Amino acid sequence: MSKPGPKPTTTPEALAAYLSALGAGLAEAEALTLAGLSRGAVQRARRSDPEFDHSKKRAVAEGKHALLQRIQAASATVWQAAAWLLERKWPQEFARRHPDSYAAEQFVSFAVALSDIARRFVPDDQHAHYNAAVEALLGQMEGQARGRGGRRR
Repeated sequence: MSKPGPKPTTTPEALAAYLSALGAGLAEAEALTLAGLSRGAVQRARRSDPEFDHSKKRAVAEGKHALLQRIQAASATVWQAAAWLLERKWPQEFARRHPDSYAAEQFVSFAVALSDIARRFVPDDQHAHYNAAVEALLGQMEGQARGRGGRRR
């Protein structure tokens, strides 16, 4: 069932405004709002016009680049700009963590060591089942740590 009212018109001007907003560093939702477009209209334009699809990817990259250049320029006089960039670019090395927290890789290493100890108490004929269960659990943990919420591939 379609929504009542006229269908929005996708004009070249609206698509150009959308690309310009992305190129300035706006997020997808804000670029859509600014241009007066729906997500579906942009998806249709990307499917029907490979050049537009390429232009969208380029605009997103240009927006990121422009914002990073501003941060890098600010870091010459404001050290917090450099610290912010380091924390986000390399969080394992530079992000502030609570003293009682562990990085995902540290936790997985601990879980592997613990499972190796527990394996000693599993009967030999059950090792294959135990190993499969541990591998599945570790895959889930890695997936969640990386934000996928799924199993390791």
